[in-house]
Amino acid sequence: MAWDFETDPEYQAQLDWANEFVRDEVEPLDLVWRGKQFTPPDDHLRRVIDPLKDEVRKRRLWATHLGPELGGEGHGQLKLLVLLDDRTARRVGPDSVHHPGHQGR
Repeated sequence: MAWDFETDPEYQAQLDWANEFVRDEVEPLDLVWRGKQFTPPDDHLRRVIDPLKDEVRKRRLWATHLGPELGGEGHGQLKLLVLLDDRTARRVGPDSVHHPGHQGR
């Protein structure tokens, strides 16, 4: 049994932006902070990734799966999975793109 679905055009535009953002802004950080993906960010790293988080928030993709009452867009788990599927295979990427529970780190 196959599961076939299409991404709506508006969300696909967000996914296309996310691909470009991760490629151009996040992937280069892996070269600078290799091996730091499980280390809480120090002040220097925070100064670099906090503006990236702000950009994700501006695009309304921060915690996108959560409902509006929790600060998200209410897109649910499936759209979150599609967003994170390829875009978080980077070392610094996940922390820059989608961890609302780690905002205070």
